[in-house]
Amino acid sequence: MFGQKQGSLQQSAPVQQVGLGKFKEQAPDAPLYLAHVFACQPQIDVRVRMQAGLTLKSALTQKKLVYNQQILQNALQMVVQALKEENIGLRRTAGNVAASFVETDGLENSFPFIAALAGSLDVSQPQTQIEGTVDCLLKIIENNQLKCGLPTFESQLQEILEKLFIFAGNAIQAQNISLEIR
Repeated sequence: MFGQKQGSLQQSAPVQQVGLGKFKEQAPDAPLYLAHVFACQPQIDVRVRMQAGLTLKSALTQKKLVYNQQILQNALQMVVQALKEENIGLRRTAGNVAASFVETDGLENSFPFIAALAGSLDVSQPQTQIEGTVDCLLKIIENNQLKCGLPTFESQLQEILEKLFIFAGNAIQAQNISLEIR
């Protein structure tokens, strides 16, 4: 009996994907719904929340889907809140989704967001929030490392690095922060 149920669940997955695809195409505010489930619903199972985050990332990377900039900005604000999550999977998913926002908007248009993210680091924050923010910044750098060497971005990168160095100096002085760079 269990094998039958499991098999029928696996067979219904493509049907669920088709329904999800239609939802993303037909709902112009789909990013808001997905971001809300991902970042603002702690009572929902972690796996469901992570799937909402990954679906949001997928929607962002599909070039045929174009969303209103204000909707995307509001969704991004919600996703950034998930960088504080206790669950490491949710934090990493939030970092990946935020990096997808940067990719979608373009690195050249995302420096204010990246600088704000770097500037938000503070030794008084919980360790999980610091880890989530640093992981997110590293993912953005990883996704854009070829662009980061361009001279046109030199002043913006310098501003971000300055904020990171200030944070690192404060963390060393406070001696209460441990960062693991992988």
